[in-house]
Amino acid sequence: MSSHIESAGAFSKDVIDAVHFDIDDLDDLRAEARDAAGLGFTATACIHHSQVANVRGSHAPTVE
Repeated sequence: MSSHIESAGAFSKDVIDAVHFDIDDLDDLRAEARDAAGLGFTATACIHHSQVANVRGSHAPTVE
């Protein structure tokens, strides 16, 4: 899958990870969003406003 992500980046296209359907499980959402960001996804789709801050935090740039 990472080759698709790299290919999209080469053409300046965003790659958006799928939604996390368990709205109340924010710990799992954060873990999934961090994994997605680590793989090169540029965003994670949200289905509820309570997910937005967690997803943004997971995709925010780090010092590294």
